[in-house]
Amino acid sequence: MKRSYVNDWKVDDSPFLSPDEDIEVKCRNIYSEDSGTDESGVQHLVLLRANVHTWVFSYSTMTTEEYQYMMGILRGKDVFTFTYPEGDEAKTCSAYWQEFSSAYRSKVTGLYTNVSFQISER
Repeated sequence: MKRSYVNDWKVDDSPFLSPDEDIEVKCRNIYSEDSGTDESGVQHLVLLRANVHTWVFSYSTMTTEEYQYMMGILRGKDVFTFTYPEGDEAKTCSAYWQEFSSAYRSKVTGLYTNVSFQISER
């Protein structure tokens, strides 16, 4: 199978390969270390940043060529410009590669399986 590129999702100007499933989008809030619960049980939250995005791209299988392409656009970059769609608009943010997971490359099929890349807004 020849996987296509997804031009709506880019690291710097390099498009992501089309994932097998929908792209998972997560949002979280970041709170100060001063946040917490006081002695009377009242929670005090000091919000530093709201709605920080994380995107998860999942692939059931990936060829060596596809794997090398994805690693090539991500590896060795502490921070990069990440382009993503929001409605009909292309947005960009400063992001980093937070997590990668994969089963080992199969000696039988030559494919990487259960590949996942997680990109987080900085």
